Amino acid sequence: MAVKVIKNYRVSPAIDSYHDSVDPLVLPLTFFDLQWVRSHPTDQVFFYKLSESSREFFHSVILPKLDLSLSLVLRHYLPFAGSLKWDPQDPKPRIFVFGHDTVSLTVAESDAEFSLISGKGLRPQSELRVLDLTPTLDRTLIEVPPGLESKILESMSYFSDDKDGKRTMKPPPTAETRTDLVRITLELTRENVEKLRKQAKRESTCSQLELRDLSTFVVLNAYVWSCLVKARGGNEERPVLFMYAADFRNRLDPPVPERYLGNCVFLITCTGYKANTLLGRDGFVNVVEIISDSVKGLSSRGIEALCESYIDAMY
Repeated sequence: MAVKVIKNYRVSPAIDSYHDSVDPLVLPLTFFDLQWVRSHPTDQVFFYKLSESSREFFHSVILPKLDLSLSLVLRHYLPFAGSLKWDPQDPKPRIFVFGHDTVSLTVAESDAEFSLISGKGLRPQSELRVLDLTPTLDRTLIEVPPGLESKILESMSYFSDDKDGKRTMKPPPTAETRTDLVRITLELTRENVEKLRKQAKRESTCSQLELRDLSTFVVLNAYVWSCLVKARGGNEERPVLFMYAADFRNRLDPPVPERYLGNCVFLITCTGYKANTLLGRDGFVNVVEIISDSVKGLSSRGIEALCESYIDAMY
């Protein structure tokens, strides 16, 4: 598959009050942001099919509209145009947005087969309408017990460079892509998930009341985790670890408004288990109970206890 870059654009947020000020918009990172600073950005590809369009029509009509719409949207999502900086005098990184900041828009052509790489097609626009809300950037909405941010920042093995020990926000180097590896997409249908849910309820030692609201999230993650451990093999006494991201917007006190533009996701760890717990006939059901208990305990344990578990597991 060949990709040819046609042009690179720099798109500015539509004119707003912050353009009239020489002072930048400064947003400090919150507790929830800190653990993700050195993570590699998530890569996403969205496909939109134009049923009747020529190359000339795309460049003369579609592309200018995309440019304009991106500019208008950025007016409400200014942090995306800014940059993350960490001044030596600051206790934690901050997002700086200046009036001249822009985002890049790259236009490229590919000879790939669209129907092949786009998968299952388009989603109804009505399902996406709930995302037109104007966001809020107020960082004071994140209320966590004092001291949690300092605990994350004190984990300097995460924020320091392996070579010179200086603090850094760069993601660690990635391994080179191997040519002898392949990828495959495995699909679990609704019927598959329902069979797994029934199996868990039938074979679990927990009461039916405890498993009444067994979610698809729990069932799928339990199945994947147990399969990974079985596929890897090895010492059955080895420790195994599972982590998942949990949304804390409704789990803080007070809850975070839906319009809050910022990260409110924290990594949750399931530790203290050996591989043999996930193996054998009861492996899948055991994992269902582990993850189900973990999810149910998110609110009751509190963010402070969960933070301690995360630090213990990682460091």
